[in-house]
Amino acid sequence: MKGFCGSSREIETVLYRRVILPASLLVLGLLAANHSLGQKVSQEPLNCDASGAIHVHSRFSDGSGTVEEIAQAANAAHLDFVVITDHNTLAGLKGGKEKRYGSVLVLVGEEVTPYENHYLALGIEKAVNPEGMTFCGMIRAVRDQGGFGIIAHPFDPGNGYFGAKPIPWTAWYCKGFDGMEIWSYCWDWGDDAHDKPSAVYFTLNPDAAIDGPRAQALKKWDELTAERPVVGIGSLDAHAVIYKGEALTLTVLPYRDVFETVRTHVLLPRPLAEKTAQDKRAIYDAIKKGHCYVSYDYLRNAGGFKFTGQTSSGLVNMGDSVTESTVSLSVETPAQGRIRLRRNGMLVLERHGRKLDFRATKRGAYRIEVALRAQDRFRPWIYSNPIYLR
Repeated sequence: MKGFCGSSREIETVLYRRVILPASLLVLGLLAANHSLGQKVSQEPLNCDASGAIHVHSRFSDGSGTVEEIAQAANAAHLDFVVITDHNTLAGLKGGKEKRYGSVLVLVGEEVTPYENHYLALGIEKAVNPEGMTFCGMIRAVRDQGGFGIIAHPFDPGNGYFGAKPIPWTAWYCKGFDGMEIWSYCWDWGDDAHDKPSAVYFTLNPDAAIDGPRAQALKKWDELTAERPVVGIGSLDAHAVIYKGEALTLTVLPYRDVFETVRTHVLLPRPLAEKTAQDKRAIYDAIKKGHCYVSYDYLRNAGGFKFTGQTSSGLVNMGDSVTESTVSLSVETPAQGRIRLRRNGMLVLERHGRKLDFRATKRGAYRIEVALRAQDRFRPWIYSNPIYLR
């Protein structure tokens, strides 16, 4: 997918961006010069939506595919970007693998992998070696390079059948992490594949095992965002493990298949430029700011989802913080669904349809969940990053 930009009201949107918005920004800018809070005023509308797969392993660690094979699968799944995070190495980056492959931009980070507390390090140039390093020191080491970090599979329970030990995040006392995985597809899937019959069944029918983000992860995220901005992303932890039996060779969760499931959509003011360095900065900047949302695109591509706010000082995007007394929140989804607005994790409002509007006056982190009706029930589909009213 070449990114999603605009809406069905394309003429109105273009007119707004090219004529009305610049004039409005000029007026607001003049007014803001005397704003007592010194608050940053209206941002650019983030009308471009690029979808990507984050937390993917290649042959540079314990994945089964080469970077080129991963890129080929990503192109087939119509992704805009992939973030490869091999264990304790930036071999893909050093080997010149970070570049465009067709329509897909492949970015290379690292999964810093001590014996527990795994951490995705993005935007770094030198691999972080966790040996002899405290967990808090690991976070600082990423920051010291100008990078940012995401807590990986924070409530990973392990999987006894596949021999995967639990690797949860326990170092919540550490400060300075930028975000956390709120929905890890492979660990969601692995919850139900606990013996040979279920492993075979869910390998052949993976969607049947998908229940949505862990309640523990969402609860912890809500606790954290009540205190400070913490970015929530969707991840895959994709390995495309190949199992060879006497009569059958089977790839468990192939790259192509998982690339069509849990995605992180980044919101941008303009389309990707098809220039590696420039697009890398745009994607990472959007993630760091929380200008992104998580969706299970296997049900339906969520491109075009909007969650914004409006204050007297201008437009607010998901991930942003405002210090005014009220913010008018607005949601628009690309399909009919059950829309829930939460403040610090608590349900504030529920609507069925494609739109929700709410005037927020209480301090807190406001986020959106959307469930899509499928297989005669509502299934988890979209999770926004919060808009913070401080």
